[in-house]
Amino acid sequence: MKTQTATLSTPKISMLSAWGILIVLALIWGSSFILMKKSLMVFSSLQMAFLRVSVSFLVFLPLIIVNFTKFSSKKLGIFALSGLLGMAIPAILFAIAQKHLDSGIAGILNGLTPLCTLLIGFWFFKQKTTQWQIIGLLVAFCGAILLSLTGISGNAGLNIYVVLIFLATICYAINVHLVKKYLSDVPPVVLTSMALWFGGLCSLVGLTFVDLPSSFQKENFNWACVYIITLSVGSTAIATTIFNFLIQKVSPLFASTVTYLIPIVALMWGLGDGEFFTIGQYISMLCVLGGLFLMNKKGNDK
Repeated sequence: MKTQTATLSTPKISMLSAWGILIVLALIWGSSFILMKKSLMVFSSLQMAFLRVSVSFLVFLPLIIVNFTKFSSKKLGIFALSGLLGMAIPAILFAIAQKHLDSGIAGILNGLTPLCTLLIGFWFFKQKTTQWQIIGLLVAFCGAILLSLTGISGNAGLNIYVVLIFLATICYAINVHLVKKYLSDVPPVVLTSMALWFGGLCSLVGLTFVDLPSSFQKENFNWACVYIITLSVGSTAIATTIFNFLIQKVSPLFASTVTYLIPIVALMWGLGDGEFFTIGQYISMLCVLGGLFLMNKKGNDK
């Protein structure tokens, strides 16, 4: 296979444009939690996760075919890892957790991505940290611990599904640094499509093992399909492309701060859908959001 020779020029963008992109992403991704919740009323967790990635894969299949031979095997391996960490694995973890958590709480926990991004950048990429970032990290982490010790019904007890979302945010954080370091020269649309090649194929194979036909006759099946397609095209395909563009223009930490806004959108959807949160859960979520705010207190360098 021939290796890629052309690179993409990635000039910086203004902070106003960067924040505008963040808001658009927050609206798209913040709505994904309620879409997952509604989809899970018909599909199982694995069915939903495999369908979500498979549909995205099919949407980008023409681009995958066109660009596949343009990259070396090493680059294809990085694409595959990016797709697994940035889309496929988190899709499965969120699908399993969302079956047992309110969409608002899932959205708040997704806000731990900047925390994980900061830690991974410090430990593995030698990035400097500020005093406020360390304080914010500790506050947000305490909030996450409190949430993880709140059972599904709001009573005390380890909530393993919170841990699953935390693992998903670690995957997101690793992928942010991976894209920034190794794939910043690849056009965003091409990056998204190529990141799907391996995870998409695995998801298509996975669909053959989850008894998908058993869901065809369930009530609201047609609406569930609409939710899945919206998730796949909107949250996975379009939003991931926009996010990859943003990562190439700004710092990894700033790009990950989109998760500050996602919880607000997710909570609004959750409350509108009749979800109820305990006082302890509210306090825990405020700790997470407060910590994330402190982490960004001094601003982000582009």
